[in-house]
Amino acid sequence: DAGDFKEKEAELQFSPRIGLGFPVTETTVFHAQYGRFIQIPALTDLYTGPFDLDQFITFDPQYVQDGTIKSEETIQYEVGFRQLLGDNAALNLTLFYKNIKGLVNRQLNFFQKVPNGELRTYIAPANSDFGTTKGLAFSLDVTRMSYLSLSLQYTFAIAEGTGSSTSS
Repeated sequence: DAGDFKEKEAELQFSPRIGLGFPVTETTVFHAQYGRFIQIPALTDLYTGPFDLDQFITFDPQYVQDGTIKSEETIQYEVGFRQLLGDNAALNLTLFYKNIKGLVNRQLNFFQKVPNGELRTYIAPANSDFGTTKGLAFSLDVTRMSYLSLSLQYTFAIAEGTGSSTSS
């Protein structure tokens, strides 16, 4: 009935980002950055109307957007330097870390059917997954000499996280 529905409370988030780069010497530049990023949930994961629940009590499990999910949050750090090697080459080294929490996955929930007290199930989105990436990026850039330029790049990253459904 209408009493089972409620409005989702508004979220207030602060999302600072700062990046800086400054020369340490005439041939060396240091850079660093920090960022906190917010991704709001998909609208289809937030809202359910009365007609979406026509068969909720008779068939289970039903997929229901119950409005309980929050925004995903990403925190990212990066630090590195660039060193000039002679007149036409540069070495870049960057370390990075990125943590995403509150990723949306599907979760099985239980409720009791009134009046007989039968235990039923439904599936709803939940902020139950996370992801973490960390690593280092390296590059060697040689600027144009006659008709030749060169860029050698390598990135090593370790990614960990959760997620077992096709939508996570």
